[in-house]
Amino acid sequence: MRKNKKIAIIGTLPSTAGIGGVTIHTQRLLDFLNENNFNFKFIDYKKASLIQLIYSIATNRIVHFHITNPYAILLFSLIGKICFTKTILTLHGNFGRYNKVKNTLIKIALKLTDIPIIINKKSFNSCKAINSRCLLIPAFIPPIDSEPLDTETSGLLTELKNSGKILCSTNAYNIAYDKHGKDIYGIDFLIHEFRSLPDYILIISDPSGNYKKKYPNVPANVFFIDYPHNYFELLKHIDIFIRYTTTDGDALSVKESIYLNKKVVCTNVVDRPEGVDLCTLYNHDSFIQALKDSPKPKTTEHIQNSAIEILKLYNTIIQ
Repeated sequence: MRKNKKIAIIGTLPSTAGIGGVTIHTQRLLDFLNENNFNFKFIDYKKASLIQLIYSIATNRIVHFHITNPYAILLFSLIGKICFTKTILTLHGNFGRYNKVKNTLIKIALKLTDIPIIINKKSFNSCKAINSRCLLIPAFIPPIDSEPLDTETSGLLTELKNSGKILCSTNAYNIAYDKHGKDIYGIDFLIHEFRSLPDYILIISDPSGNYKKKYPNVPANVFFIDYPHNYFELLKHIDIFIRYTTTDGDALSVKESIYLNKKVVCTNVVDRPEGVDLCTLYNHDSFIQALKDSPKPKTTEHIQNSAIEILKLYNTIIQ
């Protein structure tokens, strides 16, 4: 079977699957490649049939996967191996974050993949032992064009800013639980903590609307934005970004906040970038101290645009 010389990228986009770190990463990668006149083919796996996906893997010489479902990751990696297709897999998320079965599937897929891309140092050290061809490329890609906020959201932010209180924000694309059954985004913990922080406001980016449904009664200083919106633009208006997750990969919103020179508070469950104020998971004193401490000095020099590294990789392997 003749192989297409274009690189095929299999993933999905915010317009198809909603706003999330992986879909935004994929959209920004495609935008960057288009901006740099790179010849590629994109297949939206949420729209394509299984037969179409198998055909795409079989007929393209190089395929790059942006998929988070462990079963799909293993299946597509296996098909690539059978069809002698060179495969690249970006592992979005922390290695080992699933249960034993799903973690095993990911481990097998990593062995089958020609070039696994790992997005944080801790996971890279583990994955490198599984496949020596692993590359460490963080996930952050800055937006080429950023759509302005809608009138409703910008109006709310202006009103809250005029209150004179400290604006904090956290984001969650949808309700999700870790392998221990804990809320990955720590929304329950944050709502509880902000009850005793009257001088602070918490804005929860909740584009699915499911967290607002789950927590209908929140303190007066907690607000949900329960519809799709441009979170990068929202971050420009706040004082502190909070990433209170029980597990993580290379969180896009953390990098965006540092890029925008915001104070960032994160749980210390994975490696975090320089300039982040760390706190211990489910520890009140640790969280309050991180929130109220003076912001650590930040620079944008170490915030790498991963699209540049991915384009270099593509150019290397297509030769």
